Amino acid sequence: MKRRLDMFFLYSDDNFLLKKHLEKMIKSLSADNLEVETYSFIENTMSEIVDGIQTFSFFNDQKIVVLKDAWFVTEKKVALHKTFDVNVFWETLKKGYNQNNILIFTLETDKLSNRLKIGQWFQEQAKVDYIKKLDEPAIKKYLTQSFLRKNKTIELEAVEYLVRVLPNEMQIMSLEVNKLLKLPQQNITLGDVKENTTHFYEYDIFQLVNEFLTNDLNKFIVQYQNYKIFNLDNIGLFTLMGNNLSILRDALILQKQGYANNAIAEKIGVNAYRLKMLMTVKNNSITQLNDKIKMLYNIIKRIVTGEIDPIIIPEYELIKLISQGGLNNGC
Repeated sequence: MKRRLDMFFLYSDDNFLLKKHLEKMIKSLSADNLEVETYSFIENTMSEIVDGIQTFSFFNDQKIVVLKDAWFVTEKKVALHKTFDVNVFWETLKKGYNQNNILIFTLETDKLSNRLKIGQWFQEQAKVDYIKKLDEPAIKKYLTQSFLRKNKTIELEAVEYLVRVLPNEMQIMSLEVNKLLKLPQQNITLGDVKENTTHFYEYDIFQLVNEFLTNDLNKFIVQYQNYKIFNLDNIGLFTLMGNNLSILRDALILQKQGYANNAIAEKIGVNAYRLKMLMTVKNNSITQLNDKIKMLYNIIKRIVTGEIDPIIIPEYELIKLISQGGLNNGC
């Protein structure tokens, strides 16, 4: 079956990398300054999305239509807009949309379904591209080049420290790099990094994750307030917690398959020390870990979209969740 030249599907479990890849693709496709329209399968109605892919651009013969949150190609139960009908939309794609338009589907996930027929159809019809998280050598290269592009340098020890203490989330990594780039000195030392980087100390985050998993409200509040002293924004904190919970979940799955810690660290692509510390955290079942991860990323999404206050409501939701013992008890 011939693959379409006007349909793309980008997915990644790193939102920052996904956005950057999308921006790069739009730039490469927009040599003629094509109009770009963006829709979400969660936020927009079915009719808005169908109109978007069927109508012509006002200014060109062609336009780019970005279609976010395409969860219908996975087996995860994510609530899309109430008007969305996957079968009707699929039929529209197969025979009813404007062939002049370029469609780019995006999704923040690490896996598409090979079982669902619509997932198989996208694999056959669209150019599917998975943007994987950067491994340790790539992160070190990114950090070094970020300073070189601004005619600055950073010590190797400082780079290694950042890789060790920061989560493998490029949004957080980028924020910390930009903070360091604003320093007046040309060469950034390990001391500069320790003094100016948000304090993502392993012990603290492991303790925080531990209290979160065991639903120890009093201890969690103490750890949470310690982070707030260092001005860690809630999005960064929740992303950090979710990232560590995801690593723990994946490590436990691999451990059950018989992998040793060194092999797990290499397979997941994380620092061996971080993995060792995470494996000491008291944990629940894989299902409960998944519930906690989904809850955290749901809060992040609601903050980013402006649905909730970035400070008060997230703190309330966390306290409510812990007090009630987790998602399985009614949150």
